[in-house]
Amino acid sequence: MTFWEFLNAAGVSAIVASVVSGFGGFVSAWIIQRRAEWNSIDQGVDEIVRLGIEYPYLEDDEFCASWDPASRDERLLRYSSYCVFVFNVLERAWRYHDGDRNKIEERIGVKELVLRHQEWWKHPGHPAENIRGYPQGFRKFVKEYLQEG
Repeated sequence: MTFWEFLNAAGVSAIVASVVSGFGGFVSAWIIQRRAEWNSIDQGVDEIVRLGIEYPYLEDDEFCASWDPASRDERLLRYSSYCVFVFNVLERAWRYHDGDRNKIEERIGVKELVLRHQEWWKHPGHPAENIRGYPQGFRKFVKEYLQEG
């Protein structure tokens, strides 16, 4: 075997090893990222439950229906922040599952959350907050639940 033949064989092996290693690294990073997204959604759902236990009025139907975006009442201000958090968690789940309602509903009681907090969604504290704050596909996703009632 000549030097050039040896170098050519070694070079091809190095290139193949680099490509395989790079692909393996990419797949590993993707899996880690997906797992982190999954965990983030689960932590968000756990936080919704925790906040609902700590501040029961946040999940009280009568209180939620009394939403007034002009109010400066501390409980309603907390409720507004809570709703932002709830819909942010729903949006993360919607993104993670590419809008697949069945997959999202396996993890989260979407209909219950959307219907309970619909007054906040329909009448945000700032004009067009939900239009600017969420992607069109997610807004359509929420609207479908509101229409189904």
